[in-house]
Amino acid sequence: LPEVLVAGAPGTLYFNRTCSSALRENPNPKLHFGFNDWELQVQTRDLKPTSLPRAHNVDWWAVPFNVPAEAHEMSFAFTDGARVWDSNNGNNFCAAVKEAQVAHVAAPRAIASEQQVPHAGGTLHILTLTKRESKDKASQQARWTEERMLRVWTPPGWSADSASDGGWPVLYLCDAQNKFEDHLAHQGVSWQAGYKAAHLIGTKAVPPFVIVGIDNPGPMRSLNYLPYPPGTGVGGFRGDAARWPGGGVDSYMQRVTQEIMPMVSSKYNLSSNPARVAFGGGSFGGVCALYVAMHYPHVFGAVLAESPSLWVAEGRFLEDMEKYRGMLPERLFLGCGTREYSATRDHERNDVDGLLLHYYKEAARLLGDKGMKGGRLRFLVEE
Repeated sequence: LPEVLVAGAPGTLYFNRTCSSALRENPNPKLHFGFNDWELQVQTRDLKPTSLPRAHNVDWWAVPFNVPAEAHEMSFAFTDGARVWDSNNGNNFCAAVKEAQVAHVAAPRAIASEQQVPHAGGTLHILTLTKRESKDKASQQARWTEERMLRVWTPPGWSADSASDGGWPVLYLCDAQNKFEDHLAHQGVSWQAGYKAAHLIGTKAVPPFVIVGIDNPGPMRSLNYLPYPPGTGVGGFRGDAARWPGGGVDSYMQRVTQEIMPMVSSKYNLSSNPARVAFGGGSFGGVCALYVAMHYPHVFGAVLAESPSLWVAEGRFLEDMEKYRGMLPERLFLGCGTREYSATRDHERNDVDGLLLHYYKEAARLLGDKGMKGGRLRFLVEE
């Protein structure tokens, strides 16, 4: 990590020891690595156990390192430091290194104002963020795409000082307008996230936790939540989305992890331990959640994906899931219905309902094939 290494920047390599037949039981795995086809800074370093949750087939170890400024690729293999090697069948593993980009770094935003409203026995903190302080073109365009408001629900009895060691458990949600209050929600029905959380906490089904909802930017929502433009789906059943933008999900998640999370973590004493941090979303936000599962499992140990719009780009996201070979979160919930299209339209399309259900089942199968079995994956289909 980061997903693509950057020349002259630090990185961290994660190793799931249970996936290595050669080193599965070895107590001292090491990383042997070098750059530019083994011509630059060849070295061996000890891997160390991480604080990420462990399970039958999950045992993450990691080692930090610095990428040389002149590097363009990294080659590596795993060893016990003696005769045992895990070297991709003798081909070694390889990671790309991209050139560092020199650019103006805008000052991070802050909280401009806060309104507190009693909600579900707790408090809903409505935070308005400051505008980006920069006059360059990119920052001017950001006013149409970047987040302007956060809605933070704190449970009954919350205080910054009353958290257990490591801070309050936290769930981050996309589309905050749709999560708490019906009068703000799309189609007039919210998730009622605060009330649902308060019920779970009150019945002791889960320990107290905080919810951080991130408002979407309206017309540019698809840009932030999707890795590519949605298109119209197979057969053109979503003609309304033909010109909607996409491709900004990683920029969005960089703002979430590098700007929003530090801001609210400091203010509300929230945990940064992946075992106590979750991310969720629905529809386009559900695609974003699955993207997070593949690209940010080191940050979010649990992911909630409700009715993800896997129809985007004619099912291309499933192809991405099929190709993915990396780390996944410790837990993932995938939920859907059997009438995902017809239940939200004034006409019936059983063929589309069937297609969408097929996408969801295929996503669950792929996650299971990649090790998310037993208690790690829950797939729920509602009639």
